[in-house]
Amino acid sequence: MIFDSCPLRIPPLQLNNGLSTTSNIFHAHLTRCQQCTTMYTDEGRWTMENEVLTRAELAKLLRVNERTIDRLRKNGMPYMKVGSNIRFQWSKVLEWIDEQSQRKSREVVA
Repeated sequence: MIFDSCPLRIPPLQLNNGLSTTSNIFHAHLTRCQQCTTMYTDEGRWTMENEVLTRAELAKLLRVNERTIDRLRKNGMPYMKVGSNIRFQWSKVLEWIDEQSQRKSREVVA
């Protein structure tokens, strides 16, 4: 099912009201998972290009500790402030990670 790709691994709702079709189960999941709601497109595929994430969400997606996110941010990982909150744009984070890995590769070769 499509929610198997849920980045936050929120399980589908256990439906006791007789809803059993895939579309009803999917709809029930989307009503509980804001992350999936914003990532699911009309074309039926996942997109995170412009997704804005919290520190906890980014840590979960990158499979690192939240303190690692803080350290990476202090080392130049792009972020934005929304009021007093720190947010990360997924596409910019991926670009930064790619740049860092390319820079490290050049340093090893040189």
